[in-house]
This record gives sequence, structure tokens and C-alpha cells, in this order.
Amino acid sequence: MSSFLDKKSGIYDPSKRYGFKNITDKPFTFTWGGHPITVKAGEEIEVPEHYALLATKKIVDQIMMEEVAEEEKKMRADLRDPFWRSPKGIAIGIPAARKIYEDKVIRELALDEENPQIQVMRAQIKEQILGDISNAEKPKAPIETVVANFVQSGKPTAPAEFAEIKSFNQ
Repeated sequence: MSSFLDKKSGIYDPSKRYGFKNITDKPFTFTWGGHPITVKAGEEIEVPEHYALLATKKIVDQIMMEEVAEEEKKMRADLRDPFWRSPKGIAIGIPAARKIYEDKVIRELALDEENPQIQVMRAQIKEQILGDISNAEKPKAPIETVVANFVQSGKPTAPAEFAEIKSFNQ
């Protein structure tokens, strides 16, 4: 379909980096040279210019065609007209109508900007570390409690992880 992203002339610039984001709620797969590339729902990946342009055109086509199909299905049921066609159907080929979605899907990454996948990994690691720190800071049973339990029961109290270990005296 026609798009503002279409290359008018020249060659692709291999130094340009693009962020491609799947704005749908399901995985999106496109192929390049027979190799499938799958992007999870809501995930953003870094791709070279030619991948970004191809994938953006395909996902925008998919989104717009799904919207047309949903509207036609709803309106055909409401109007009881099996031949009703959505006016949005012709908008798929209009660059200005596509630009709304293209701007949400693709963006050029700055030279000093970090890869979007690395940003996600960094956030996950930070969350995991903070969780580990908060778990480590939970108070342990004070030694006084352990001694008091020993005095009352006559048996040492062991942590649950050592409960299965049999004593030589038993």
C-alpha cells in the first residue's frame, strides 16, 4: 500500500537504527529473506531500516484491515445488509490515514540511545534485584526465640530447609 515510508530514491542507510513496536495485542510475524521474525505483543525491537519499513507496512496493513473487517461485520448485522462496505476500506491506500499508525509503530533511534530490548532487560533485572534485597532484609528469628524454644521443648529448632535431615542421636 502507499505510504509516507516508501523510499522514493536512494539506498537504505545501514547506519540508521529503528525501533519497531508491535502495538497489537497478539504476536506479529514478518519474514525477510525467508526467515520469520516474531515480535511479541507490546514489544519493541531494534531493526535496521529495511526491516523496519517492511514490518511497519505489513503491521499497519494488518491493523487497518482488521478494523475494516470488524466495522463491516458490526454494520452488516445492524443494517441487515450483507453487502455493506466500510468507507475505511479505501483508507488503507491513503498515506495520511496510514501515518497515524506508522508513527506509533516505528521510530528512528538516536545514535546514543540504548537498544529497546536492553532497556527492558535492564528494568527486569533491576526489579529482580530489588525483590531479592527486600527478601534479604526480612528479619530472621532472633537467637533468643531459638534458645527459648529449645528450653521449652528440649529439642533444637531447625529451619524448615533442614527439617528432613535426621540426627545421628535419633
